[in-house]
Amino acid sequence: MARTGDPDPHAWLRPFYGRLKTHHAFSLLSPVHQFAQLVEAIATEHPVEAEQMRHWSPAAQTALMIHLAKEVQATPATVTLLWRLRKGSREVRCVAQYLSMGIDLRVLEGDGFHRTQLCETATAANILSEQWRLAFLERGWKAEA
Repeated sequence: MARTGDPDPHAWLRPFYGRLKTHHAFSLLSPVHQFAQLVEAIATEHPVEAEQMRHWSPAAQTALMIHLAKEVQATPATVTLLWRLRKGSREVRCVAQYLSMGIDLRVLEGDGFHRTQLCETATAANILSEQWRLAFLERGWKAEA
């Protein structure tokens, strides 16, 4: 389940791994036990992939966990502009900052935060971003021409 633009076929697992890694006890587990927790974490959203992963060899499981640990540690946060609105001379913009534990959705005005919320999935971030955009439009903000 590789994502477009990322050559790593396991990049989609990074947010799940990142959330698990925030728990101190997770780092105390063996790679095989970490893998089992990762599979359980993805099972709700990706049941087919989770079932396939349950049949991986212990060596493949360990290799994936080592790979994810390196990737999550080495991957800088990526920021993507989602939309920009204006009201007179003021401008707000919504950005998504991709972190190891999810997507931090932010509305910025100048250098300051207008609001921010951590979303677990891209779908949740897209829905929330659109709700925020519509709320601004209802208050008289206009899309940038």
